[in-house]
Amino acid sequence: MRFWGWLLMTSTLAAGALGGQEPGAASRDAMRKLAFLEGEWEGEASIQGPGGHRQLRQTESVRYSNSGHVLVVQGTGWEKGADGAERLAFNAVAVIAHDPQAGYRMRSYTMEGRSGDFELTLSDSGFVWGFDTPDGRVRYTMQITPQGEWREVGEFSRGGAPGRPFIEMVVRKKR
Repeated sequence: MRFWGWLLMTSTLAAGALGGQEPGAASRDAMRKLAFLEGEWEGEASIQGPGGHRQLRQTESVRYSNSGHVLVVQGTGWEKGADGAERLAFNAVAVIAHDPQAGYRMRSYTMEGRSGDFELTLSDSGFVWGFDTPDGRVRYTMQITPQGEWREVGEFSRGGAPGRPFIEMVVRKKR
């Protein structure tokens, strides 16, 4: 048993020494490209859906985990009821990671119990992610504006037609 522990330790050290980097450094370095998201954000989200127009107070809490290998994003939205009290209307958690072979990936979970695994593509000022549905394509485009706001727009397109926006979120960094 002691031999296997020694073998594992020496092979890990040798791989790091031969590769010039500690194991996992490449994925952690790639994840640092998303450091602009880290922090607490607050603002508004506007949703247009089958039930009509909805306005939410939106927060996004973003933090690194697992020694910088993953970014955890917690999004929460509150909607005012007829009585003026806020009620939870949206809650999702996403985990973003980078794999040198597969690129950036995001796994998300919603309060309704839905989940998904999505490719995430970085741009100069943010990222794009999306997925196909039986009826068309959903695409989210996130960017940091010149004013430092996080603006994310969700669009739905069908049959090659231009995307129709159904959600827009604009949040500002609190800290």
